[in-house]
Amino acid sequence: MSAGLTVASIGAGGQWTRCPEVVNGLIGGLSPVFRSGSGAEPDPVAAWISPVRSVWERTCAAMRSSDERPRVLFAERFAQLYIEAGDPPLKAISEAVARARRTDDRGRPVRANVQRLSDWRRGRNIPARFAVLGSALEVLIALAKKRSGGSGSGPLYDMTAWHTLWREALAQPVGEAAPRAAGTRLGGRPRQLPLDIATFTGRDRELSTIAGLLDPASAGTGPVVVVHGPPGVGKSALAVRAASRSSGQYPDGDLYVNLRGATPGTAALDPAEALGRFLRALGLPAAEVPADAEEAAALFRSQVADRRLTILLDNAATAAQVRPLLPGTSRSAVLITSRTGLATLEGATHLRLGPLEPDAAQEMLARLIGTARTAEHPPDTRRLAELCDHLPLGLQIAASRLKTRPDWTVGTLVERLADERYRLSELDADESAVRGGLELSHAGLARSANPADRAAALALCMSGLVPVTGFDAHLVASLIETTAIEADRAIERLLDAHLIEVAAPGRFHMHDLIRLFARELAEGTVLHGQANAAITRVLGHYVATAYRAAQMAYPNRIHYSVPDIEARAKAFGDPGEAHRWLEDERANLRAMIRRSWGGSDEHARLGLWLTLALHWHLIVGCYLDDAVELNVQAVAQARRLGDRYAQAMAHSALGAGYMQLGRLGDAETALKAELAICRETGNRVGEQRAQGNLGVLYLLWARPEEAIVHLEGQLATAQEIKVTVGEMFARHAMGKAYRLLGRYTEAIELVERALAWYEETGDDYSASATLEQLGLIHIDLGRLEAAADLLSRSRERARQGHHRGGEVEALIALARTWRLRGAPDKALDCAEEAIAIASSIGAIRLGAQARAEHSAVRGAADVPDA
Repeated sequence: MSAGLTVASIGAGGQWTRCPEVVNGLIGGLSPVFRSGSGAEPDPVAAWISPVRSVWERTCAAMRSSDERPRVLFAERFAQLYIEAGDPPLKAISEAVARARRTDDRGRPVRANVQRLSDWRRGRNIPARFAVLGSALEVLIALAKKRSGGSGSGPLYDMTAWHTLWREALAQPVGEAAPRAAGTRLGGRPRQLPLDIATFTGRDRELSTIAGLLDPASAGTGPVVVVHGPPGVGKSALAVRAASRSSGQYPDGDLYVNLRGATPGTAALDPAEALGRFLRALGLPAAEVPADAEEAAALFRSQVADRRLTILLDNAATAAQVRPLLPGTSRSAVLITSRTGLATLEGATHLRLGPLEPDAAQEMLARLIGTARTAEHPPDTRRLAELCDHLPLGLQIAASRLKTRPDWTVGTLVERLADERYRLSELDADESAVRGGLELSHAGLARSANPADRAAALALCMSGLVPVTGFDAHLVASLIETTAIEADRAIERLLDAHLIEVAAPGRFHMHDLIRLFARELAEGTVLHGQANAAITRVLGHYVATAYRAAQMAYPNRIHYSVPDIEARAKAFGDPGEAHRWLEDERANLRAMIRRSWGGSDEHARLGLWLTLALHWHLIVGCYLDDAVELNVQAVAQARRLGDRYAQAMAHSALGAGYMQLGRLGDAETALKAELAICRETGNRVGEQRAQGNLGVLYLLWARPEEAIVHLEGQLATAQEIKVTVGEMFARHAMGKAYRLLGRYTEAIELVERALAWYEETGDDYSASATLEQLGLIHIDLGRLEAAADLLSRSRERARQGHHRGGEVEALIALARTWRLRGAPDKALDCAEEAIAIASSIGAIRLGAQARAEHSAVRGAADVPDA
């Protein structure tokens, strides 16, 4: 009998489902039939009956609760369809149903609100009218088919099958399923990590850091790592790569959820929804997922307490969204990506992610479009990576443009991206766009209940009005008309959102693509009057602060007077800090001056005064091209505005720039124009300055007699109006003239008198020049040892006064001294250093002199020129 015995399967709805106790009777009745032999021998039937009884008992238990099965199946299928549809927001489905304007058989509008949709995924509150359910199913099926390319089939896509399941589920009692004990472990081993993309490039340092943090041997309890950074920087790709590499150390599976904190047009995922997905992935039936978020979080922690999982929480919005999803005391590893730092998340390690290194960005392009195209013209590939800010998202979009246009070279796309007006539009491909990510970050700040967030959103927008690349709290305060303290809070929020970066202590900068987005934002949202007012405030701030900084950094110069400006000027602790500000802000100041020329008369006037305030910094720092360009425009603007005083000052500054560049004819024209206007308007200070500069000009032309006429005129005027700095300038320059005439005794007396005053006042700039002049006199007199000492001192004072041109002049004279002393090696060192500095600052006249001395040294040493 045993050979022919079979156990019939029990079909759903068969009699065994109604009489499960028969199974126990059958198994018990069969036991004697299979027994044989003595009782001492092992009972083979007992070994068979025990597991069979266990199977039947579990089956019967399931059958006893079969009145819940249709609802469970309904919930599971609805949740599966939802996933196939791309996990859309419940609100989006509800709105799509409303837009369809469906009605039921009684002509009533069909509605499917968010709560209903959420309930249906749990098998609860199934609607009494199929039209209500069907309208939502139509939307979800359409989305699912679109994602699958129209190939969807089976019960999920069959409305007839859904109608049958709906009718069966609706017919069942509403009762809840028996609660699952919190300690009952589910059997799922999920594998949910997204695809680890093959084009992933670089990030070796970051991957090594994360690997160390996730290493169970060193992590102890489950590690939590937050990877944060700006939009498009590749946070998710890095996290997936790191999680994939560490998955072998966490053998119980991996969970993944997109928390939608960075999805344009989509609300962030509710933690309860994320917990439901995790619990279902771990094996919990959809109908048993707790609706209460705290209850779901507790059940989740219980289920993962003795597991070792990798959990990736992608695109987190806030720390509050993340906390319920953490596994508590588990040994699981958690990786989180976010655009903000989630600084308040307890126990987490934070890793900031920036753009790719240039080489890695170019390698990524090569992987995306092939080395054949990137190797055609490497400079174009390098430039393309730069135009994308080395951001992986930008590189991917650029590559997709090139892949769809095989007729384009890399250089073609570079030319298109070079136009800043259209760059963001060029970096736009289907669902991926740099602009979209930035819009989401800005909207998150603008809609926040936190005033600092809203101020940050305003600051980002208003920054698009001004052509600056770096800024501090004082500039932001001027832009949004607030205090520096409030501006600093706004900056902190922009830093947290990774919309700006720290450039140096107290200074910040914005990547090009974010800057272009801010410009678009300002052009689209800021009214003309608001924009004008903001630019006026910024220009005013810059004029007041630049004038204060220049006076501190160059205390012994005569500065062009500027009118009182109703603007907050930044305070400086010492001359060094003032000089650093002028240096740090030079590019911004130049850009704002250029911006002012195309604005209102008020803006042009402020730009004019800002140009004059920068005069000494541009001349001493040898920013000569800037000095000439800005002052050419300043002369024109002053003439247009009818400001004769400012016109004279601009001519003066322009003449000084031309002289330094060696454009002596242009310098003479500018300085004579200054002198004429000053005499016409009675400006005695300007008159003596123009005379002194004309004297120096004629010295450069080696016309000492003409120089002395103008310098004696300056000396007399300066003594009359008691301008000591002008008097000493005249004495020093007259000493140069007397040297050229061979009147060395008078020259030394004049120069030493000027030097004594400069030493007394601590004027490094002028002391350097007088020491150099004394050194040249001693060279002429053959006192080479004394000359070397004077010239070394001259070079040191030039360094202290940030006077690079003066340093070059001292080095040229030192090279000559060492050449005459028969030390060609030292002479060559000085000449080569002079050439390098002159080249770095664009000092053409000084560069020519340094090269001439270099040739003289090599000739004297009988060394051929290279």
